[in-house]
Amino acid sequence: MRRKELEELLKRTKEVLEQGRALKQIIPASSYLELKAAWQDHLHKRPLPRLSPAVEAVVKYAVEHSFNVTNSHLAWPGIKPEAVKPSSHYDPQVVPGAEFRPLMFASKPTSPILRVQKEVFRRVLTRTKGVFVYPAMGFDGDCVPAEAKFVDISPDGPPMPPFHVAAKVEYVQKKAEETTPNEIDAAKKKLGDFKNTVLVLKGIQSILSQRDLASFIERVSPTHVMAMETPASGFPGRTIGFPVITPELEQTLRNTGFVEKTGDYFSANERKLLEEIHALARDHFAWGSGHFPAVRVKIYEKRIKA
Repeated sequence: MRRKELEELLKRTKEVLEQGRALKQIIPASSYLELKAAWQDHLHKRPLPRLSPAVEAVVKYAVEHSFNVTNSHLAWPGIKPEAVKPSSHYDPQVVPGAEFRPLMFASKPTSPILRVQKEVFRRVLTRTKGVFVYPAMGFDGDCVPAEAKFVDISPDGPPMPPFHVAAKVEYVQKKAEETTPNEIDAAKKKLGDFKNTVLVLKGIQSILSQRDLASFIERVSPTHVMAMETPASGFPGRTIGFPVITPELEQTLRNTGFVEKTGDYFSANERKLLEEIHALARDHFAWGSGHFPAVRVKIYEKRIKA
């Protein structure tokens, strides 16, 4: 995707999220039960009852743009409501006075935020022509360019249905901190002969200590690092570390010989739009699944020794 095309996609995505923010502002928390019932009717393909204008607008928006609405996971087949732990982050019935977030992110490739994430990966692929080493890739296999090649390092292996993988992925079924350089290299060679290796930090940096992360970077031996941050800020039932680009992470990358080159990959206007999309998604979405998009990104290149 060329610069002009990417800018247009980013502008359209920003407009979509601004529409969602406006809907959040007009729908009261008192509409919670009506909204939840209407969304369950939609998921089960039942005729929708007569709805209040605000609820009708939220349902229409979520359907059009591949989002969910609050507590929609209660309607999943086989899930008993009593088995689900709602999050006070978006459920006013759990903690009175909690902020009501009617829109919930859905892990669908057609979501505008995940379409942007896919194009972020594509831009890096176009520039580096490298193989991606993406520990704990999980469900992102369906939200990346199909022409890209990935090594997923995780004890979990391939994602379970209904999720599938669009790109070519080789799996190293071990924890990142236990994986050897030979295992990583063997997986890369199965995908082809690549001059560049792009290490994707989208999640693993919230699990490993800085010392373990530095050791992992040395074992991967990447030429580039793609550090990503999610706008997600809540999780049902428990706390979890979210992927963040912290000062400590950036210091670790500098200590391991990397220098930031984001400006060589994305124009100033593209970076501005990506930040605005990140802020909008963080502002008004509830996060009710274990899969989070990331559009805030920094690219690092290995410093070439003189």
